[in-house]
Amino acid sequence: MDELKIYMITWSTHNTRISERMVKFWVQLWVPVILNESMEIEISGYILQIINEFKLEYKDVFCPQILAYNICKDHVHMILKCYEWYRDNMVRKFKWKSTQLYKNNHGIFDSLHLWGQKYNRREIIDERYLYNAINYVENNREKHGLPISNGLLPVVHAILS
Repeated sequence: MDELKIYMITWSTHNTRISERMVKFWVQLWVPVILNESMEIEISGYILQIINEFKLEYKDVFCPQILAYNICKDHVHMILKCYEWYRDNMVRKFKWKSTQLYKNNHGIFDSLHLWGQKYNRREIIDERYLYNAINYVENNREKHGLPISNGLLPVVHAILS
C-alpha cells in the first residue's frame, strides 16, 4: 500500500477566484459566496462530522488526519495527511457533503454552490515546510484581519483531535 503523505490543501468559496481560463473566455462571475462567522462555524462543524463519518466507515484505515485547519470567509485551509490516491476523493467529499448538510439544515432545495470547482494542493516534503505550513494555516484568520472566533475555536480543536 502507498505511504501516507501530507498536503497543504486550499479551496475557495464559489465565485471568489478568477482563473486565467475565465479571463481568456470572458466567463461572467455571479455573486460570490462570502461566509459570515456563523456560517464558518456551521461549515466547520460539518467538516468535523465528515471526519467522524470517515472514522466510522473506514475504521481509521483511510481516515484523514487533519494537522491544521482554518476557515476564512472565502476559503478553507487544511494540512491533510492521507494516501495520495485517496486525496481527491476526500477533498471532494468535504466540499460536496458540507454543501449538502448546509442545504439540508437551511431547507434549501434549489441548486446551491458553496465551493469553487477546484482546489489547490501542495505536498509537504520536510519538517521545516510542515512547521511553516501549520503556522500559516493557524494564523490565516489574523493575516486576513478576521477575528479569532470563540465559537470557531472549539470546532477547530475537535477537527484536529
